[in-house]
Amino acid sequence: MEQYQRKPDLWRPECHFTPPAGWMNDPNGLCFFKGWYHMFYQYNPYGTSWSTMHWGHAVSKDMLHWKDLGIALYPDRPYDNAPEGGCFSGSALVKDGKLYLFYTGKSTDGGEERQTQNVAYSTDGVHFEKYENNPVIRRPPEGMSVDFRDPKVLKANGTYYMVAGGCTGSAKEGGDGKIFLYESSDLFRWEYRGILLESKGRYGSMFECPDLFLLEDRWVITASPMNHPRGNKAIYYT
Repeated sequence: MEQYQRKPDLWRPECHFTPPAGWMNDPNGLCFFKGWYHMFYQYNPYGTSWSTMHWGHAVSKDMLHWKDLGIALYPDRPYDNAPEGGCFSGSALVKDGKLYLFYTGKSTDGGEERQTQNVAYSTDGVHFEKYENNPVIRRPPEGMSVDFRDPKVLKANGTYYMVAGGCTGSAKEGGDGKIFLYESSDLFRWEYRGILLESKGRYGSMFECPDLFLLEDRWVITASPMNHPRGNKAIYYT
């Protein structure tokens, strides 16, 4: 990827990335790999509404001026090709010279909705290959809703951890939000470790886009709850 010059565009903002066309939301997987900052996002290149999600991809040297790299993930497998779904949000992690993407695939195989956790990887940071044994997590924990998404993967004390959002009941209404914790030694085989955080009727029906990180001496969780009693908001817990 050669260096690039920013071209002025009357209809585009100066300090915010916009895709070539269509719909975008949920920035994912911000990371530094092979000399570039990488940003991914949910993307519908075919229309201006949320629909079958792809992952768009852009890179930057300074996180202000961005170069569009097109589509990183297409909804092209049985586990991620739902017409109203596709490749949902997730995260990125660099390991041993490869860039790994973790994302939720939504399918309606046999008329039944499924949300599963999947992996893709790249050696050049441009072309991504989906793991041949996807999904790496095929179902939510026992007794939980089909709503099960947005994996964030991190490394701590030599072990890989994943947090994912979920709920009991209905995510749209009447559910109770949960954040699940998983553990892995290789990024492909994951073991469920339990519920890291739950709403208990206080914080909403579903925790979307959870994050987990260490800030000085405290662990912090951030999330976007659906149907929070005091309206839409981003929240954090320590």
